[in-house]
Amino acid sequence: CATAISAAGGYHLVQTVPVGGAGVFGALVTVDPVGRRLYVTHNEQVEVIDVDSGKLVGRIAKTPGARAIAVTPEFGRGFVNRAQAVTIFDLKTLETIGEVTVTGAAATQSVYDPATKRLFTLNRRGYNVTAIDAKEGAVAGTIDTLQSRPEFAVSDAKGHVFVSLWEKEAI
Repeated sequence: CATAISAAGGYHLVQTVPVGGAGVFGALVTVDPVGRRLYVTHNEQVEVIDVDSGKLVGRIAKTPGARAIAVTPEFGRGFVNRAQAVTIFDLKTLETIGEVTVTGAAATQSVYDPATKRLFTLNRRGYNVTAIDAKEGAVAGTIDTLQSRPEFAVSDAKGHVFVSLWEKEAI
């Protein structure tokens, strides 16, 4: 595999897409492979870019403190993590359709688990995780026993979410 890549010239930049402007901070990206959209978070909004053309298709406004994005194509919804809330938006129109208050501070990262139909937000300063029912848009529960900052998470799509815990250096 390494020989094939090397023979083909290796990796190279295909396209540059300008995003944001003044005040862009902590930009994180999420791709929706079904809708072919790239979501880029900024301080005050989320920019949405068509993956194939590289063109801006819209913005999700009024999302101060926007951090991570999770998408649930099966429900036509997206979720924007903010400081202590999650904004729910329509994937087609990009209009806000709801908001959920998380149970801990600094909801920085999220992961969707299709088996449970739940979105899990990692609340770094709250040292906990909030589970949100993606279809209903409501808090389904909280995991409060972490005793460490949840830093990153992945789902195996079978009902298990693996969370890295910063201070404990554990999963």
